[in-house]
Amino acid sequence: MTDPNFGCTSGFTTKDAVSGTTGVLTAGHCFPGDATYWQDGTTKYLADLSGKRWDKNQDFAWYQTSHVESPEFFDGFALRTQTATKPRLEMEGNNVCHSGITTGYSCGLAEDIHYQPPSLVCNGQICDAVWLRVIDSGTPGGAYDIDCAGGDSGGPYFWGHTAWGTHTAGTEPNCTYTVVMTVGALQWDGVNTRILLP
Repeated sequence: MTDPNFGCTSGFTTKDAVSGTTGVLTAGHCFPGDATYWQDGTTKYLADLSGKRWDKNQDFAWYQTSHVESPEFFDGFALRTQTATKPRLEMEGNNVCHSGITTGYSCGLAEDIHYQPPSLVCNGQICDAVWLRVIDSGTPGGAYDIDCAGGDSGGPYFWGHTAWGTHTAGTEPNCTYTVVMTVGALQWDGVNTRILLP
């Protein structure tokens, strides 16, 4: 997703429970308003901001598009069907992968589901201890060496076809860990139940 000044990664597709309008989920700190959703390198749609929060325990934005979105997300190589969501309390100690427009596909270990990041992550507010921290779980350059960079924000975290959350932040330039807004912690108007499933 882009606006005139910045680019972020879209996460999971969503569906409004009332209107049935579909859209996409990304990070709330990315754009101040409407943006452009790139389905691929050449196909794009206007994305209307339908709701967002960036504060002590939330970092998400939900955009409606003029296109009917399918229950799919890009894993860094191809589209995957999103078939389930992962409960936050079941994440710790498990491997998880993510995809970002800058770094592509990488994986790590869900190390802490009660992580309290620095206030910069929470728009200057003191963060609540509700974030997921993902760390490297293998040797550098290995299969579970988590990677992140600017532009990855909003990108999906997943295991198989199960949606976990979206990218909020990471320690750059070495990316020793990342911070994730989990699907289960989303609090805007039932958006956590609006992840589009088949």
